Amino acid sequence: MNPEPKINRSICVVDISKPDDKPKCWEATDRGRIVHLEYNKAGDEMWVSVWDKEGEIIIYDDKTLKEKQRIKGDWLVTPTGKFNVYNTMNDVY
Repeated sequence: MNPEPKINRSICVVDISKPDDKPKCWEATDRGRIVHLEYNKAGDEMWVSVWDKEGEIIIYDDKTLKEKQRIKGDWLVTPTGKFNVYNTMNDVY
């Protein structure tokens, strides 16, 4: 939860097979802050929560890191815990 907007709106990914390589980082949104990343039930998508007055969920393909979809709405002010129960019970991480 860095106070710098460019940082708290960014995602960084580390290749676990090459932990000494520089991480791939990008600014995922131009507003709000990224607070919660979580895999979907199938484990093939990463769902990223953006907290803002009009929050959103950004969906990325796990293998390519390509953005697949954005779910937006003023009803999504603080989207978190999308799949926690299933993932925690079944160790999907």
